[in-house]
Amino acid sequence: MKKFKFIYISVLFAVCLLFIQSCENVIDGQLPYEEKLVIKCILEEGKPVDNIFIAKTLPPMYKENYYSETSPDIIVENAVGYISDSEKSYQLVYVGNSIYKAVDLVPKEGVAYHLNVTWNGHTATSQTYVPKNPEILSLEIKKGDKEFYGDIALIKIKGIRNTSYITLTYSSGQFAYYNYSIPIFLGANSSSDTVIVIANQINDVELDRYMVTEIVSFPPEFLDFYNSKNIGGNGPDGLFTTSGINVKWNIKGDGIGLFLGQNKLSFKIEDYLNK
Repeated sequence: MKKFKFIYISVLFAVCLLFIQSCENVIDGQLPYEEKLVIKCILEEGKPVDNIFIAKTLPPMYKENYYSETSPDIIVENAVGYISDSEKSYQLVYVGNSIYKAVDLVPKEGVAYHLNVTWNGHTATSQTYVPKNPEILSLEIKKGDKEFYGDIALIKIKGIRNTSYITLTYSSGQFAYYNYSIPIFLGANSSSDTVIVIANQINDVELDRYMVTEIVSFPPEFLDFYNSKNIGGNGPDGLFTTSGINVKWNIKGDGIGLFLGQNKLSFKIEDYLNK
């Protein structure tokens, strides 16, 4: 299982999107290029929404590659937008470096949210919701090679149908790293609301104990994104990077990217071993 560094703001999210399949304008007689908004916004239950990435696509012949800081050529400083629920709209305010925040918004589970962003004549929209956390029914350890592959945990959960689940384990020691499982989708027409999710490589070798474990819940659109981004290879820089081709985004209109709600259920494996 590959290990991924958990990065919500990834510069590659915009820079890797140089080759867009649709065509509109031609720059200097070179390759076709359509300017679009690039948006990444993850709504996490109970946490302020202060890390919204809004940028723009770059021409195919763009030569710079920025890995440690955001390229000034993708930055969008004057986008106008909001996130709304059934009762209120939360305005987006520019923070800096192509990052925006939704003023006073703290997402709640079970609530649907709508996104609307306009800039330079472009309008991008999307909608999502924050799924409810599942209930852990049981946990079983399968022993493995502790030094290399490690033990795995089989976690039986009572979930919410039409929801995607992925497990995350991470070290809390000096050399922290993150490890994702393969997502499980509990279908809308499933005959049961229980499912087994797997946490891989749960041994924290540095601290000689099991790693912290989370079950992360997403709307069903997450699974389409995850599967499509893995066509053509896996990226080393995080769950929401742009590896693969023809990635399925859920930003509509004049934009590409992700607008997803998520919920996290954090727990210690040791707490369930004696149940």
